[in-house]
Amino acid sequence: MDITTYSGKSGTENPSVDSKCPAAIYAAGDAIFRDLVLIGIRSKRRADELNGKLAKLKTAYKKEAAADMAAIIKLRKQLSNYVVAQSKYFKRNRLHKTPYGAYGLRKSTELQVTDLKAVIAFSDEQKLDLYQTIRVSEADNAAIRAAIDEFGAVPGARLVSIDVLRCKPSPEVPGKDVYKEDV
Repeated sequence: MDITTYSGKSGTENPSVDSKCPAAIYAAGDAIFRDLVLIGIRSKRRADELNGKLAKLKTAYKKEAAADMAAIIKLRKQLSNYVVAQSKYFKRNRLHKTPYGAYGLRKSTELQVTDLKAVIAFSDEQKLDLYQTIRVSEADNAAIRAAIDEFGAVPGARLVSIDVLRCKPSPEVPGKDVYKEDV
């Protein structure tokens, strides 16, 4: 009997069950369907369990990564202070090469606002948006840099060339396979 042609009298009968069909006919399909449902439930439980473990691993990793990042910031500052203190040895060869990569100095341009009132006056005179007024005026460094590029100078601001730390780790670090946790 085709389900689409079934016409029950009370409307409450299950159109998928033919009253003339022996129960054994459905038993095989019921067993397959039961296995399908149970395997789906087991799979969902495994996924939920793994997602829970993954969440715990992510939390643990974030704690470890935060500790590593704090150590990296501290060591980078130490190296920067060391290189700046020894800058006379980095004038000729800007980078010192090691088996782990290279470190040294590089030139960087920094914007220094020496007189905010002069910057504001210049901005107003040239009809530029070099500052933002909230309660206290703040310089817009990107706009000031652009104005210096366009006008050559902005009263009260200047670009200063400074040496900053440059680190370039080697892609092939020796001994990376025996990395020590207590480094």
